[in-house]
Amino acid sequence: LLDAAFVELVTSRLEPGGLLHVATDWAPYAEQIRELLAASALQPVEAPPRPLTRFERRGLAAGRQAHDLAAVKAA
Repeated sequence: LLDAAFVELVTSRLEPGGLLHVATDWAPYAEQIRELLAASALQPVEAPPRPLTRFERRGLAAGRQAHDLAAVKAA
């Protein structure tokens, strides 16, 4: 779902200090997102707390760990 073009589009639309927060329970996808964010103009930050979703509950029940990734647009 996320690719370099999408991250670039989001970056262009975010206000300075705006946050992009992505969560996934698929480890290879989390690594891909990490790489996309590292190559972008966004600055990685610790993801804020969020509610547990039904999709996350399913992933946890299947033995998968949630990965939260977040980045902000520099001020």
